[in-house]
Amino acid sequence: MDGKYGVLVVDDSAFMRKTISTLIEASPDFFVIGKARNGLDAIEKVKQLKPSIVTLDIEMPELDGLQTLGRLMNENPVPVVMLSNGADSTLEAFELGAVDFVIKEVLVNNTSSEVLDDFYQRLLVAASAKLPVLIQKEEVVPDKKVHTEDMIEMSKELLFIGTSTGGPSALQTILTKFPSDFHLPIVVVQHMPPGFTKPLADRFDSLCQLKVKEAEHNEILKPGTIYIAPAGYRQQLIKMKETYIK
Repeated sequence: MDGKYGVLVVDDSAFMRKTISTLIEASPDFFVIGKARNGLDAIEKVKQLKPSIVTLDIEMPELDGLQTLGRLMNENPVPVVMLSNGADSTLEAFELGAVDFVIKEVLVNNTSSEVLDDFYQRLLVAASAKLPVLIQKEEVVPDKKVHTEDMIEMSKELLFIGTSTGGPSALQTILTKFPSDFHLPIVVVQHMPPGFTKPLADRFDSLCQLKVKEAEHNEILKPGTIYIAPAGYRQQLIKMKETYIK
């Protein structure tokens, strides 16, 4: 137990539990405090072992990852990094309180230094993360109206937000606070795998007071709209007579 942070590894596959545990313990910052074979086992071991971080598989019998996550956040909140291959379930996990996610298939099949460094960085951020306040659709409107003048100087033409590790949960907190009369276009660049940014935009659109969409090639940026930059492409903003994204 030389590492600083104890990790509970949750997966219904014994092979995956061993593989993920081996990767975690290859870093001097972590040690595996325990392993759980399903969601019910995970809930009990979080109570007993009090891990710094939980890596949680989504697809499991008895109690799947999302159900397990919901119970953990209600009963014993702990930083959770989801191991997932699907965008929809991953984004739902952020709504339930997950701090971050890792593409499971990439992690176990491509143990390059780049992939491992990214995994360890996400675990480090999760270990020190302040657990997000769960946001329900009916709670989106702030109790006290936030005036656009108080959020940003009126002379500005564009608001740009860049996030990486731990970003989606932070974005959910930030973007839902913008009022419906916000006067600038907002561009968000979030480090995500291809195929995840459109579902992310669609989910935020259902939560935010502003319209949220994935940005398209040569699209004119309109005030009061949040644009999620598509993954897998280089983005460039060009100022002409109007503002464009390409």
